[in-house]
Amino acid sequence: MVTVVAVLAVAVAALGGTPLALVYQDRSGAELRSTLAISFVVGIAMSLVGLGLAGQVEGRHVLLALQLLPCMLVGLWVSRWVVERLDERWLRPAVLAFAAAAGLVIILLGS
Repeated sequence: MVTVVAVLAVAVAALGGTPLALVYQDRSGAELRSTLAISFVVGIAMSLVGLGLAGQVEGRHVLLALQLLPCMLVGLWVSRWVVERLDERWLRPAVLAFAAAAGLVIILLGS
């Protein structure tokens, strides 16, 4: 479990999600989500292109992505209703808590 959290925290930090979320912490939920989404799309696309050019993308990676696709689509479908029911009062504390946790994981991994 710790490994999964560490990998996620490093991936988010590498893509710039945490610093960008801190910059947008006082904005509306829609603005924060859309800004982070485009940031992740661009970062992931650049990573995939780099991995592809380096010859690090194999058929098993594509198969895994295809296996995960239905879950992603379900998540997108469910998010339409979840977003409407969430109160924006939780957004800033959640952003700050996640940034603190990601920073702590990176500090612990660095030592």
